[in-house]
Amino acid sequence: MGCPRINTGNFLPLLKVVYKRLPNVEKSGQAKTKGGSKFCVSSTNYKYQSQELQETGFYSFKWRNYMPDVGRFFNIDPLAEKYPTWTPYAFSGNRVIDARELEGLEPYIVTGRAFIPQKTLSNPKPFTDTKSFAGDNRNSYNVNATSYRTEQKVRIDFDNNKVTTLSNKASGSTGFDKNGKAIEHSASEKAGPTPTYTSGTMKDGSTTIHMEVDASNKLVSGAPSINYDVNVTLTQQENGSFNYNIEGKTDGFPAYEFFITDEKTNNSYLIYGSSPTVTGDSPTALFPPMEKTVDKAGNSAFMNPTDEKKFK
Repeated sequence: MGCPRINTGNFLPLLKVVYKRLPNVEKSGQAKTKGGSKFCVSSTNYKYQSQELQETGFYSFKWRNYMPDVGRFFNIDPLAEKYPTWTPYAFSGNRVIDARELEGLEPYIVTGRAFIPQKTLSNPKPFTDTKSFAGDNRNSYNVNATSYRTEQKVRIDFDNNKVTTLSNKASGSTGFDKNGKAIEHSASEKAGPTPTYTSGTMKDGSTTIHMEVDASNKLVSGAPSINYDVNVTLTQQENGSFNYNIEGKTDGFPAYEFFITDEKTNNSYLIYGSSPTVTGDSPTALFPPMEKTVDKAGNSAFMNPTDEKKFK
């Protein structure tokens, strides 16, 4: 059994006292009166996710009240029209394990990939049984692509002051003989160092992600690596949009794509793309140094969201 709760309402000339024993589901303490009898008091009214517990049993969040007994809000989020893909009654975006209730700073995913647009590439060492290697056979930038040489994905969660690396992978290589039969494979591995971020500005809705890749074809001894070294800065704006800046270097080969996905709307934005089918670069551009400069900035409100964009 828990502590008794006493609610008083002074409606003169009557004083109404309700005595009710509740389960001990809240932090509580005990105080002793001068006469020696004990009564229960709450140690603090700020409890779950640091929100205030009301006498009604509701938790008072910034924009609405939460009913813990049913796991839902009983009033609609006033910003619900801006987020049509989420139910207006959902708690923490239905991510109750790893997310806090949303106060306007929603999560973003930054995706960076390198990929070979061609279906196959000739082996630079032709006097072997392996005559070619598999490419990714793509003619577009695609945020949902599953074929790539390297992929790095980072979730930025301003509400929880947390950045998580979701992917840091270099795909394995496949070698073909003169008849196009696959005869050798290499295992996947890390694409590069784990991405890092600036933590000091997270509370202000801004951070810079450092992404670096260094991955080579393990089926070719001494093969030059795919390289990029970029910083992606994302800053949340009051109107729900975000500013971005991407700067750094890449090799001229293969193709590169960088997207930012706004998880509250599920809209993705291509912030940088480059393909050797457009620039004319060959695999020799893999050799150092990195020759392509990346320097782009913008605001999502002035961009068309897209999951896929064909090469120009």
